[in-house]
Amino acid sequence: MERTPRYRTEITALFRVALVIFVVTVVIGIANGTKVFGTLDRNVLLTHLHAGTIGWITLGAAALTLWLFSGAATGSGPRPLAVGLAVTVACYVAAFLSGHIVARA
Repeated sequence: MERTPRYRTEITALFRVALVIFVVTVVIGIANGTKVFGTLDRNVLLTHLHAGTIGWITLGAAALTLWLFSGAATGSGPRPLAVGLAVTVACYVAAFLSGHIVARA
């Protein structure tokens, strides 16, 4: 019998946001490698770097941790944390793409 993770909705949301950010990272990496759009702006390359290192890796690790240890969790704490993490990381990646120095800080 399969056991459904306790916080399946949160885990799925984190993995989906991580996948979208991963696709952004891959598209920027391929565009940079093939020079299909010429030389990419520094802000775009920083988006590629930070979306990978802090974006999808962090979201994937958080989802995996929640999945593995969901049996030990109590209450509704993981839900706001998952939503907050997904929104914060997506805004962080967008801040690097915008090039706005204050938004990056």
